[in-house]
Order: sequence, then C-alpha cells, then structure tokens
Amino acid sequence: DMNALIDNRQAIMREMDRLAKVSPWLVECLLHERDKFMVLELEQTLDELKEGNIVAVVGAAHLMGMEKFW
Repeated sequence: DMNALIDNRQAIMREMDRLAKVSPWLVECLLHERDKFMVLELEQTLDELKEGNIVAVVGAAHLMGMEKFW
C-alpha cells in the first residue's frame, strides 16, 4: 500500500532527524557515507556488466539516501 510506504518513509526521516540532532557524526558515518559507498559500488558493478539489471536489498534507512546519490 502506497500510504504505508509514505508513512514508513516519514517515520524513518523523523528518526534520522532526531538522531542527527543528538549525534550528527554518527548519521554521517553510518548513513550518508555508507549510502555513497553503496551507490558507487552498484554503479561500478552496473558499468562492468555492460547490460542487464542489478537488484540490491538495503535497509529502509539507506533507501532515501541512496536514491539521492544515484
């Protein structure tokens, strides 16, 4: 259900904002840097394949950040 997905994303964003206020370096290290790394690895793998698709299973907290860096 699309509403549940939107609600889940909003809940995750609230928790990440709350955590960022308490420990911004933790959010940067555990989320943002990891998001960038995973996107880079996926892009490199896709380039090496030359054709086809990749399916990646990631935690919900990483999904939004990875979408931003993709």
